[in-house]
Amino acid sequence: MLSKISSRRDLLKTAGAVATGIILSAVPGVSFAVKEKAETIPAEILMRDHGVLHRLILVFEECLRRIEAGKELPNGTLGNSAEIVRRFVEGYHNKFEEEELFPRFESAGKLGDLVKMLFVQHQAGRRLTIAILDNANGASDERKQRLIRNMREFVRMYQPHMAREETVIFPSLRMFVSQRELEDLQKRFDASEQEFLARQGYAKLVDQVAKIEKQLSILELSQFTPPV
Repeated sequence: MLSKISSRRDLLKTAGAVATGIILSAVPGVSFAVKEKAETIPAEILMRDHGVLHRLILVFEECLRRIEAGKELPNGTLGNSAEIVRRFVEGYHNKFEEEELFPRFESAGKLGDLVKMLFVQHQAGRRLTIAILDNANGASDERKQRLIRNMREFVRMYQPHMAREETVIFPSLRMFVSQRELEDLQKRFDASEQEFLARQGYAKLVDQVAKIEKQLSILELSQFTPPV
């Protein structure tokens, strides 16, 4: 699995460098110059992780729709989804950003306010996930309303959060970090990925999300296409 990821990363390097110039042209205070060396930041892998969270947000939205309509949820769907968020998104993906990406922006004095807010949102997300897990099987109206509020707050926060990371944070890093540091960051990312995925397995993780989507009848992509 990891060898497939590495091959895909190599194929995306050249395209990523070109795309970076397009993205960064819209970022205030960040200039772009084409470099001969392809990018080494694992941005496409971090965005792949975001893809899992996008799918989990879709699950949350469907759970919300059913809860508010007074419909029963398939057993375990909400709790299992929140547990994947806690384990994969917060325990692995967000942790890597906090330990390896954000400090580099702080040291360079770049995008400080944005980085601080992203960190604050990570902490808020962890609190919301705990609250969702605590109330996922709640029977009282009070706990149900608390669950609805927490899930809505989670969805509302993480959609713009991911968008800002993908359009500003990930592309900007290479503009002020040396090639040697980028290579070191790549090694750290690969080590972190191998440590986590050796236990979890990315394909297995996606399968778990797909099974939840199937339980909620939202797996088939065609159902989201509007009539023409």
